[in-house]
Amino acid sequence: MGATSILPFLFLLFLSLILIFFTTSWHPSQLSLNCSQYSSWCTSKNRIQAKVASLVVENQQEGQRHLDHLTETPRHPLDPLTLQEIEKVQTILSSYLPFTSSFPSINTVYLYEPDKSLVWNWNKGDPLPPRQAFVIAYMDQKSHVLVVDLGSSQVVSHVLNPHLGFPILITEDMESAVKIPFKDARFNKSIMDRGVKLSDVICGPLAAGWYGPNEEGRRLVKVECFSNQGTVNFYMRPIEGLIVTVDVDKKEV
Repeated sequence: MGATSILPFLFLLFLSLILIFFTTSWHPSQLSLNCSQYSSWCTSKNRIQAKVASLVVENQQEGQRHLDHLTETPRHPLDPLTLQEIEKVQTILSSYLPFTSSFPSINTVYLYEPDKSLVWNWNKGDPLPPRQAFVIAYMDQKSHVLVVDLGSSQVVSHVLNPHLGFPILITEDMESAVKIPFKDARFNKSIMDRGVKLSDVICGPLAAGWYGPNEEGRRLVKVECFSNQGTVNFYMRPIEGLIVTVDVDKKEV
């Protein structure tokens, strides 16, 4: 009696599994079922598939909007500078009189935040406060600190860095620092005396910093070197006992 009463339950369970299989196996990109040829459940299935497909399209469109940095515009007073705004900063500085003869290296560019009271009083839909950029540039061994107003296309503040230290290294500085040791005869001799081929040597500017009062006022980088002979993981083969101090401005060891 017990075995007979459980058979209808097993039959219904089997039908449910088949229904779930056919419902979930149909991809949203496939054509909808023809409800005149299939069972009555296909109407609901088509409605679900259409909704899922619509959500997929909306998510793709939303992702494309976020990835299109060329047309991105700020929506909040504290939104970071957009790509267009950064390019405008470069254009403004290119025509700025102190930089017309020689353009400096731009080490830092970010939003110069508006006064806090302007942010507190701003509501969604209001015009944004004036957008300005904070810039640190380096030229002629001097650090220039500037504020650029994007609305008026003017440099509204420009002072030489009154503090100790230098701006961060940029890519060009690091690329130059790792090439300078190979122009020094002492470095080349030291490498060859170790039985290492110069063609197998890779160097990296691993430590920029301040190295004592005798080196005050100079942009120095400690360069460490490695051998990549027979391996792609050259960090496992440091050239021991050899650290090169490079003057990035004078481009010498």
